[in-house]
Amino acid sequence: MSDSELEQEAERFRKQQPLPELTAESKGALARQVAPAALQPVRQFGSQLKTVLHRELLVSWRDRVSLALNMLTAPIAILLLAGAIQKPEVFEVPSEGLNPSLLPLAIKVIFVMSCACIWTGISTHIGAVARERPIYERERSFNLQPLAYVTAKGLMILLLAIPQALLIASVSAVLFRLPALGGIGSATFGYWMAALLTIVASGAMALFLSTLVKDQRQAGSSSPLLLMPQLILSGVLFEIGSLTALYPAVASRWAVKIFGAYSALEKLYLEPALPTLPKIDIEPYASTIANVRDSSLLLLLQFGSFILLALIALSRRKGLKG
Repeated sequence: MSDSELEQEAERFRKQQPLPELTAESKGALARQVAPAALQPVRQFGSQLKTVLHRELLVSWRDRVSLALNMLTAPIAILLLAGAIQKPEVFEVPSEGLNPSLLPLAIKVIFVMSCACIWTGISTHIGAVARERPIYERERSFNLQPLAYVTAKGLMILLLAIPQALLIASVSAVLFRLPALGGIGSATFGYWMAALLTIVASGAMALFLSTLVKDQRQAGSSSPLLLMPQLILSGVLFEIGSLTALYPAVASRWAVKIFGAYSALEKLYLEPALPTLPKIDIEPYASTIANVRDSSLLLLLQFGSFILLALIALSRRKGLKG
């Protein structure tokens, strides 16, 4: 190659785009190509969540009889309770003074309210997965994300619990004279919050059990298995001794504490006339922010734990083969 040819080749090389700029442009183009692929699982999750949640809302709205029963069961139970005791002033200190029967009756009232909330959550969501098992397995074969499915179910628990709790609080405020509280807020709002947290915690528990059974018949038959421990281990009917270690998993225990705090049960406490008489432990029903906060956090923790367990159970279930 002659000198002139070498000079021409060098000049052509100098006029070319510099290598660093080429590298930068290449990296930018590569990043634009890789970014959509990296975001694909996130976009797929959002799309699947929207689809499953829309289907849940549509199915619930179309089955209006079941929807009405799920909304009205607890308010009807509270209505029957109010008719049975015939004491709307059960949470008030009578003008003639305290008597030993006031506090036990008030505790029974909030216990029934707590059980009504728990049954509402269980009965509403006990078949949430069991009745859709063939649909889930088919959609799982087409790459349905268990996280999107369970998230939609969890949101559905919350969406239904809001009006359910509102009805419970409203009926309670109408049928009973709820006390005026200063330090922890309105009693009506407290009843709504207590009902909401109790329903979502028990609903998530029912959702988890629904992932373990084969069909809706088995789900319905297993619902007493969820309710009975709530009755026995609440600490209201009788002392449970060493089984208090199970309290963190018992929604009814924390429900009665919140209902009790917003019912001002402390004002109804009366020391036994004789040392030999049984003494009621009033501390769990203290109308303090700490009591309400701790009990609320425990119910939220139960909700999150059971949702996580449901996710694990469904992630282990494969789609249809072939």
